[in-house]
Amino acid sequence: MLFKAGIGKVILNWLKFMSTRVSNSNTSTTANTDGSVFAFNTDTESNFFKNYRNICSLTTESCMCLKSLCIHDDIRKEMSCAYENGKYFLNSGIAVPLLSLATAFDIVPAGIEIGASGENENGANPHNAIAAAALTAAKQLITSEESVQVMAQHGAMALPLRIYTTYLNGIDAIASAEATSGSSAVKEHVCDFGSGCDGSHDHNPTPVPDNAVSMTLLRAVTGVMRNLCADDRRKNALAADGTLLALMRVMSRPECLQDVSFSDNAIACL
Repeated sequence: MLFKAGIGKVILNWLKFMSTRVSNSNTSTTANTDGSVFAFNTDTESNFFKNYRNICSLTTESCMCLKSLCIHDDIRKEMSCAYENGKYFLNSGIAVPLLSLATAFDIVPAGIEIGASGENENGANPHNAIAAAALTAAKQLITSEESVQVMAQHGAMALPLRIYTTYLNGIDAIASAEATSGSSAVKEHVCDFGSGCDGSHDHNPTPVPDNAVSMTLLRAVTGVMRNLCADDRRKNALAADGTLLALMRVMSRPECLQDVSFSDNAIACL
């Protein structure tokens, strides 16, 4: 009923709109004198990016709503049309905005302070969450050879290696920072006391790689890869380009191996 009322079209149009804005969100800007995030030439642009985190949250929820509309469940009568919903989205060109949003996972929006990945709602890169939600929705759509072809045409095959490499590079950056203090590859957690810190407490600085990849994003991209690997020809391609090797390196990390959802998808890929 909701789909027939037009929610599918609303989600589609919003994601198409946001896929272009997210890719341009790292454009250089001039800071406002009052300390707010952005100063653009028009009031419309300024207001859009001042509320950027909330807008990113809306985009994330839109992707998850799309996923819910396409979950196949023969038991629930209201979800009996999930396959048709998925076909509607694919035929309407949803692959392009979803994969564009996912590809922008490592763009840090200009003027938005990024803290430790997953540290708190205001500290994590909002594009990480959007990318994870977009890939979660994409996985739900990859249910046939036709859908695999559509996703592959728009970059789904190359994205896993890029995300895994970014994650592994971040791990290497942390290791390097631990060995050599002051590495430019990491950021340190800023003391909550700011300039008023008297040094009487333990700071415990947390080195964080730029554009850190969250565990949620690792789960999502590995889920997409699992569906792509159902096709032997594409699985061979992922093995040839080093994606499966990178996946095994990621799996060797304790925090990844202990994550049930990630491990389930990763093992299925192999």
